[in-house]
Amino acid sequence: MTAKTSQPEQDREMRQKILKSATRLFAAKGYAATSVREIVSEAGATAPVLYYYFQSKEGVYLEIMREALSQFESALTECAKKEGSAEEKLRYLAVRLHNLHCKNLDTVSLIHSVYHGPPQGAPEFDFDTFHKWLLATIASLVGEGISRGDFAGESPEAMTMALLGAVRFAMDAELCHPEDSPGEEGLSKVLDIIFLGMRPRNS
Repeated sequence: MTAKTSQPEQDREMRQKILKSATRLFAAKGYAATSVREIVSEAGATAPVLYYYFQSKEGVYLEIMREALSQFESALTECAKKEGSAEEKLRYLAVRLHNLHCKNLDTVSLIHSVYHGPPQGAPEFDFDTFHKWLLATIASLVGEGISRGDFAGESPEAMTMALLGAVRFAMDAELCHPEDSPGEEGLSKVLDIIFLGMRPRNS
């Protein structure tokens, strides 16, 4: 006999169905061109159910963005708590973010279309937070590596930009040119070269 699903579990499942459908439709058609009717039809829900959980289409959109930012923040926090050298933490962060990116391509596509594309009437959201947090985390770990003597101390800003560039390139390629994406393995090889150049000259 299958155990009966509890009401909180049913609520959670329905919320996720609506968010998943909305994310796919927003990414494929654009925020403005996607209707509540289409979202609930794909999710197997009704409009009142969507309004019960999110109040509006704008509420669905903002919840998608909040979840994306929450997952991103969790990845950065995991990295900060991880044991090991700065290089090990930076490698972990790069792979963790790459995998998170690949797992949520519809959300990433939606963010790109709203941030870089023509106005769609979507609610305001501070997308720059993603960049600022990532830049600050990488810069902090580079500083940690320099203070421990693992990295040369001449150009911490350039090291930060090189690492940020490698991570961003691998993620953007996965989204825009998957046939040329370096993947996790390729990203690791690029990081090998960057870290080789970051080490002190006499090491």
